[in-house]
Amino acid sequence: MNPLTLITDEGQKIQFAESEQIAVGGAGAEIRLPGDTSRNEYAYIENRQGHAWLVPLTPTILVHINGTAVKQATPLRDGDEMRIGDAMFLVNVEDDTLRVSQSEPGRMAEAPKPAAPRPGRLRVLKLFLFLTFLLLVAVVLFVFFATPVSLVITPVPEQVAFQGFPPPVRVQDRYLALPGRYEVRASKQGYESLGDSVSIERSDFVELEYAMKKLPGRVSVHSQPAGARVHLGGEPIGTTPLLQRKIAAGKHEVTVSADRYKTAELMLEVEGMDRDQVIRVELAPDWAPVTLRSQPAGAHVVLGGEQLGVTPLTVDLLSGEHVLSLELDRYQQETVAVTVVAGEALALPVVVLTPTPAQLTVNSKPHDATVTVDGVYRGSTPVDLVLTPDQPHVLLLTKPGHIQKEHTIKMEAGEEGAISLELEAEFGVVFITSDPIDASLYVDGEPRGQASQRLRLTTRPHTLEFQKSGYKTHRITLTPRAGVSKELSVSLIPESAAAESPTRAGSVRTGEGQEMKLLMPAQFTMGASRREQGRRANENLRRIELTRPYYLGVKEVTNAEFRRFKPGHRSGS
Repeated sequence: MNPLTLITDEGQKIQFAESEQIAVGGAGAEIRLPGDTSRNEYAYIENRQGHAWLVPLTPTILVHINGTAVKQATPLRDGDEMRIGDAMFLVNVEDDTLRVSQSEPGRMAEAPKPAAPRPGRLRVLKLFLFLTFLLLVAVVLFVFFATPVSLVITPVPEQVAFQGFPPPVRVQDRYLALPGRYEVRASKQGYESLGDSVSIERSDFVELEYAMKKLPGRVSVHSQPAGARVHLGGEPIGTTPLLQRKIAAGKHEVTVSADRYKTAELMLEVEGMDRDQVIRVELAPDWAPVTLRSQPAGAHVVLGGEQLGVTPLTVDLLSGEHVLSLELDRYQQETVAVTVVAGEALALPVVVLTPTPAQLTVNSKPHDATVTVDGVYRGSTPVDLVLTPDQPHVLLLTKPGHIQKEHTIKMEAGEEGAISLELEAEFGVVFITSDPIDASLYVDGEPRGQASQRLRLTTRPHTLEFQKSGYKTHRITLTPRAGVSKELSVSLIPESAAAESPTRAGSVRTGEGQEMKLLMPAQFTMGASRREQGRRANENLRRIELTRPYYLGVKEVTNAEFRRFKPGHRSGS
């Protein structure tokens, strides 16, 4: 908006912009009342959207415009007579220039004295009638070309001005205005001043509608606790206490939030009109006390990498899902999932901590010994074992051909250790008789002299091979037993008779003492005929021929015997 220029009687030019004021009063004022040496101010002229308004300041000094006393802001127009106390001023307005000139008191109020009669009164009368006729013609033309203008302003303003050139004429609640550009001005307490420039064209009727906008309201927000963040329509506007924040009139979404408290959401109806509004919000806590205990006590409680304390512990946690860790030296870490409901205290069950397992590396000499711990197979040496701490464990190492080794060990939680156990070789005795008697004997590929002899072998499977020139080589695998003498009789078959007579061996005993019989090649019928009672549909009668001799145990293998082969074997029911 352009500034206004004030020109005083002294020729002084003063520019004042929007909302700036020119004082009217005694000494020190820009417009001074004659003879007033005080520094009082009785009124001021304010620039409101490019138009000069006279605003009275004190009821003790009457302010008149055109003979009418005014008590509130009034727009100044060209030709207005402004009287303050006994001082009289004339106002001239031209574009953005305001000229205020001092006038003699009562000069404009006095009626002109009748002129003395003089000759030529008829000529004066004719001139008066002619001028009257011209005035009537002008009025008719003005009414003919003027456009009726209606101002509809909501709400009804306290001050309204419709100005321009040629000046419009007000007739009741309407104006008659010739085509041209006009300024609309309106004001009302609690609303923004209205100012608009309109162009009036010749028309049957023009209605100008305006809605005055309320001034923002002054809103203060207080919260318990203080220091909460306030957002207006999602945008931050400060923290509580928030004092007299200007907010446009109307409905607004307001949120008040603080750490560890539930966010308060409210719809705020701002009254506006430069009025004060106070909002008080009490935030609800968004946490609850949670009690944790452990056995043993003294465990560190950790949440998201942050230590909260040691058990037993009661700590305030925000509502929602949390995963707590309990950590204690020489015990395994335990995690606890907890759902916290705001305001509801929660006591968790006692968390029993598990001691950290002990670590034991077991080696043996020789290697590949089978290791069981408390009767449970755990692998072959070298082997890494995880043991329950603070209790004894029985380690049993077994290896074919060696005496089993038993070792009891007790380790502390988190302890790491290593042991190496040496297994003694275990021997059994085998008495061998061969036919022919001078046959050569090889044990596991190594020559051992004549076959007929007493052998001391480790109690593990060994391959015995009997050889003699002109005889078919005979091989057999046997496992000696400690403390048990075993007799073995072997007859070699001449090569000339090998094709007709397979190796004939008697009965043998295994290293575990099972008796086995030699069965010679033969033919037999297997299955069932169709006439046999109880025959199944998939059974067929067919002839079987075995072409090689074989040994077969005379008794079934017992569970105890099989567990010596596989310690973890469980036969079930």
